[in-house]
Amino acid sequence: MSEKNNNHEDTGFTIVDKRIGSKRESSPDADKEQLYEKSGTSSMDDFKERRSDNTEEPGQTDRQQAPLPEVDFSSFIISLSTSVYIHLGDIPDPVTNEKTINLAMAKQTIDLISMLKAKTEGNRTEEEDKLIEDMLYNLRMRFVTASR
Repeated sequence: MSEKNNNHEDTGFTIVDKRIGSKRESSPDADKEQLYEKSGTSSMDDFKERRSDNTEEPGQTDRQQAPLPEVDFSSFIISLSTSVYIHLGDIPDPVTNEKTINLAMAKQTIDLISMLKAKTEGNRTEEEDKLIEDMLYNLRMRFVTASR
């Protein structure tokens, strides 16, 4: 592979943030310059050295680093079940804000939750056992109703 292909800094693309209220236009070099300015380092080499130890992604700002909810087995199962309800048309799709029915995707996600139940057998708490049992029952009953 050529040396140019290994160089990720020379991508030549521009990122345009199209979210409502955002007027930010960015490129990979602009993001690096912003991080360099925020870091207060004396040279780009110092910045690169410090950057290699830092887990923060380029272009992230303080407002983008809002704390996320804790990820645990229960929240994961609830997230998967929410996607089943979206595929069954009970909840509007967050992207299109429309209710659509996709029984194949609903069935696949129910099967995925069932597989997780089998693979985590003996490693769940009582609360997680009850949650996954109840969730699977409710999702399967809702799927049968939607299939008619």
